[in-house]
Amino acid sequence: MKLFRKYSRPLSDGQERFAFRIAGRILAVQRQLSGWLNAKTADLHPKTWLFLLVCFCAGFGAYLIHLVMQTFN
Repeated sequence: MKLFRKYSRPLSDGQERFAFRIAGRILAVQRQLSGWLNAKTADLHPKTWLFLLVCFCAGFGAYLIHLVMQTFN
Protein backbone atom coordinates (compact mmCIF):
# COMPACT_ATOMS: atom_id res chain seq x y z
CA MET A 1 0.00 0.00 0.00
CA LYS A 2 1.55 3.23 -1.11
CA LEU A 3 0.39 6.29 0.76
CA PHE A 4 2.66 8.74 -0.96
CA ARG A 5 3.39 8.40 -4.63
CA LYS A 6 6.41 9.97 -6.18
CA TYR A 7 5.86 11.11 -9.71
CA SER A 8 9.09 11.23 -11.64
CA ARG A 9 9.47 13.53 -14.58
CA PRO A 10 12.08 12.85 -17.21
CA LEU A 11 14.99 15.28 -17.23
CA SER A 12 15.85 17.34 -20.25
CA ASP A 13 19.19 16.87 -22.00
CA GLY A 14 20.61 20.02 -20.43
CA GLN A 15 19.59 18.91 -16.95
CA GLU A 16 21.14 15.48 -17.47
CA ARG A 17 24.42 17.00 -18.68
CA PHE A 18 24.48 19.36 -15.71
CA ALA A 19 23.81 16.49 -13.26
CA PHE A 20 26.55 14.43 -14.92
CA ARG A 21 29.05 17.30 -14.51
CA ILE A 22 28.13 17.74 -10.84
CA ALA A 23 28.48 14.01 -10.22
CA GLY A 24 31.86 14.02 -11.97
CA ARG A 25 33.12 16.85 -9.80
CA ILE A 26 31.90 15.16 -6.62
CA LEU A 27 33.64 11.92 -7.61
CA ALA A 28 36.86 13.81 -8.43
CA VAL A 29 36.87 15.46 -4.99
CA GLN A 30 36.18 12.09 -3.35
CA ARG A 31 39.11 10.53 -5.23
CA GLN A 32 41.43 13.35 -4.21
CA LEU A 33 40.39 13.11 -0.57
CA SER A 34 40.72 9.34 -0.48
CA GLY A 35 44.15 9.54 -2.09
CA TRP A 36 45.27 12.14 0.45
CA LEU A 37 43.94 10.09 3.38
CA ASN A 38 45.58 6.95 2.02
CA ALA A 39 48.92 8.73 1.73
CA LYS A 40 48.63 10.09 5.28
CA THR A 41 47.76 6.72 6.82
CA ALA A 42 49.88 4.38 4.68
CA ASP A 43 52.61 4.03 7.29
CA LEU A 44 50.35 3.21 10.27
CA HIS A 45 50.91 -0.12 11.95
CA PRO A 46 47.97 -2.59 11.97
CA LYS A 47 47.88 -2.48 15.78
CA THR A 48 47.46 1.28 15.59
CA TRP A 49 44.52 0.79 13.22
CA LEU A 50 43.00 -1.70 15.65
CA PHE A 51 43.45 0.70 18.55
CA LEU A 52 41.83 3.53 16.58
CA LEU A 53 38.93 1.28 15.60
CA VAL A 54 38.34 0.22 19.21
CA CYS A 55 38.47 3.85 20.37
CA PHE A 56 36.06 4.90 17.64
CA CYS A 57 33.57 2.14 18.49
CA ALA A 58 33.87 2.75 22.23
CA GLY A 59 33.37 6.49 21.78
CA PHE A 60 30.26 6.12 19.67
CA GLY A 61 28.96 3.36 21.92
CA ALA A 62 29.36 5.58 24.97
CA TYR A 63 27.61 8.44 23.18
CA LEU A 64 24.69 6.22 22.15
CA ILE A 65 24.36 4.83 25.67
CA HIS A 66 24.34 8.41 26.93
CA LEU A 67 21.53 9.28 24.50
CA VAL A 68 19.48 6.24 25.55
CA MET A 69 19.97 7.03 29.23
CA GLN A 70 19.01 10.65 28.61
CA THR A 71 15.68 9.63 27.09
CA PHE A 72 14.69 7.71 30.24
CA ASN A 73 15.53 10.56 32.63
